Amino acid sequence: MKKINLPNFLLDAVPALLAFLLPIFFLSVTAEFFEFNKLTLLTIATALMLLIWAAKMLLDKSVRAVRSRLDLAFLALTAVFILSTIFSLDKTASLFGSQGRWFPSLASLLVLTVFYYIVSTNISSAKAIKAGLAALLGGACVSSLVAILSYYKVYLGPQQYFNIQNFTLSGSSTTAGVLAAVGVVIAAGLIAHSNGILAKSGLYLLAALNIFAAMLIGGVPAAAVLIAGLLALALLLPTQTLVQNKMFGFALAGLALALAAVMVFPPTKSVLLDANYPKELRLSAKDSWLVVSSALRDYPLLGAGPSTFYLVFPNYRPLSMNSSDFWNIRYDKAYSEALGVVGSLGIVGVLAAIFFVVTVLRYVLNSKGTHSAGNFTAVSGAVIIAVLAAFVFTYATVTTAFVLFFALAMLTAGYALDPESRLAEHVGLSLASLRFKTLSSIGTLAGGSTEEKKNESFQYIAVVPLAAAAIASMYFLYKNYAGEVYMRKAIEAAQLGDGAKTYEFQRAALNVNPLRAQYQNSYARTNLALARSISAKGAAQTDEDKKTVQTLASQAIRSVRLSTEVLSPPDVVGWETRGLVYRSLRDAAADAGDWAVKAYTAAVRLDPGNPRLRVDFGGIYFAGEDYLSAANMFRQAVNLKGDYANAHYNFGHALAKLGQYADAQREFEAAMGLVPAGSEDYSRVAADVAAVKSMGAAQAASAAAAAKPVLPSVAEIEGGAPAVAGATSAAPAAQEPLTQPGSVDTGAESKETTPTP
Repeated sequence: MKKINLPNFLLDAVPALLAFLLPIFFLSVTAEFFEFNKLTLLTIATALMLLIWAAKMLLDKSVRAVRSRLDLAFLALTAVFILSTIFSLDKTASLFGSQGRWFPSLASLLVLTVFYYIVSTNISSAKAIKAGLAALLGGACVSSLVAILSYYKVYLGPQQYFNIQNFTLSGSSTTAGVLAAVGVVIAAGLIAHSNGILAKSGLYLLAALNIFAAMLIGGVPAAAVLIAGLLALALLLPTQTLVQNKMFGFALAGLALALAAVMVFPPTKSVLLDANYPKELRLSAKDSWLVVSSALRDYPLLGAGPSTFYLVFPNYRPLSMNSSDFWNIRYDKAYSEALGVVGSLGIVGVLAAIFFVVTVLRYVLNSKGTHSAGNFTAVSGAVIIAVLAAFVFTYATVTTAFVLFFALAMLTAGYALDPESRLAEHVGLSLASLRFKTLSSIGTLAGGSTEEKKNESFQYIAVVPLAAAAIASMYFLYKNYAGEVYMRKAIEAAQLGDGAKTYEFQRAALNVNPLRAQYQNSYARTNLALARSISAKGAAQTDEDKKTVQTLASQAIRSVRLSTEVLSPPDVVGWETRGLVYRSLRDAAADAGDWAVKAYTAAVRLDPGNPRLRVDFGGIYFAGEDYLSAANMFRQAVNLKGDYANAHYNFGHALAKLGQYADAQREFEAAMGLVPAGSEDYSRVAADVAAVKSMGAAQAASAAAAAKPVLPSVAEIEGGAPAVAGATSAAPAAQEPLTQPGSVDTGAESKETTPTP
């Protein structure tokens, strides 16, 4: 019986197991179920493989790694990420990822890069490469099956998140579609490598499952992956292999065309496709370009920083978005990863990304001549091209980034296994020479001279940084993961209306991870809500209650100041929260209103195209009885979004307070035309219209009663001409409306007293 080398076995098995699990892995114990837990799984697996690799070095008494033509591209990309993170608008987000969007970040890139080098160095055979690709295909199939079942409302469990039609194990229908298309490419490649008709037929069925899922939910990104991946596979596979498997190739093409025809033909389209399927909200390519190009203008060299699109979008979003149905959404991802790089990494990052992509493509195109790893290098290369094509039409996620780096690792391992390849090779690091020595084969180092083995002790030095990296990654992972778990518990408590537990769990989250601005903002709002709840007791408050309210208010202020002044000054949400906190303290602190105005001024500067912010800001002025400033803010909101009912409604109230009842009536009527007829809002606005009509009539009557009689001019007296009421022409007054406000007509007065934004 052949003795199993445990480290080698684990370093072959763990990547394959991870390839199967990561596409389908999620947990509901964190605030974000999918991406964060997938990244956690990847980080744990990578740390585990680091320790196994270190143990292997000690057992083999040698240090070996793989060197390839991708090394310089990886180095350039990583260096740009590090520099961009150092100068980022939000260093925490760039280092660990923004809330809910954990890739791209410096930490995730480092984990993926380390994963690539571990796997490409330690894969021991073409069989292990095949197992890894097959495992990835298995994960894609499970993901596709769940997505199809959810599409047709066959739910997996009673939990609320399962009972959503667009539920997928990847957390995104677009990502699930891309993964399904990748599964088609892998299945087609494995068909070309399989010999038995049974194996080919089984793979064909798996390909059919993934084709259906890709067409059902994948959209343009999945179509791009299918086309690019299958064309790349046809290019990279040997011609003889293509000829031998032409029957299955034609069958796959026929199936894809048949499904496309069925989904387009009206009678069957209505049966297969659900017109009400909830589609993923994505920023358009045009609007994304406007945002990232503006960010590039202001941050040209290194961009705003990785994972900072959620910060630059509010500042640069085009005003045309206010006419859309989703005007109030702050997007945290650009249309595609290609566009996202422009704004987040700047010119230097774009050059590094282009260098990386060009290097990878040249690297892939050489896979046709690789022999030792069989057709698996061609399959890996096709997957790489397919994922790169997806990044032109959609943003990267932890899942798709993992698929890319996994395929790169498989390709490099395949090259390194080929003794004739010069694209990648195993190298050994000697303490004596302090330089890399190329190994002629995998076994050269292990089979070296006895004298060399005795003198070699570098492995004892090499394992130290590996172990340190594994321990450090686990430490930072714990802090981030514990914070997310506590925040999830806080959300559940809030849903149950338990403010006390919400407060305690958020406080626990901040204790383990105080560097998340989002945690600080949520904590401030919770403190504020609890303070309001206690204050609602009124005269029944005890001294202890008053002390608690003061403590809660103090904690809310500290949190929003930390969020806006230290952690993430460019985040408009933090300034909104700060404004809300100070606004709520208006009756308790004499200068709270001034602090609220300063906070909302900063918020408006960071999100200048948002009409809702103007309405909130105007509300502060209105509460402080500064009706002219309030009207100015409400007018700006109306100008930004003419069909914003709340802006018209608030503007009407401010005008009414200023005594401009005709203009107020106009704004109320505009609001009434925008809300559903017969609704509560409609009745409320109708009552306001009637009220300002009455006040306007009373104002007109009062003005008429107080009006002075019209006296004749000296010339008229001298000439004896009779005085005629209203004989003065309105035209001259209309041409000079600002000279004497009291002398202009109603229209001119309205124009004069309406300040421009």
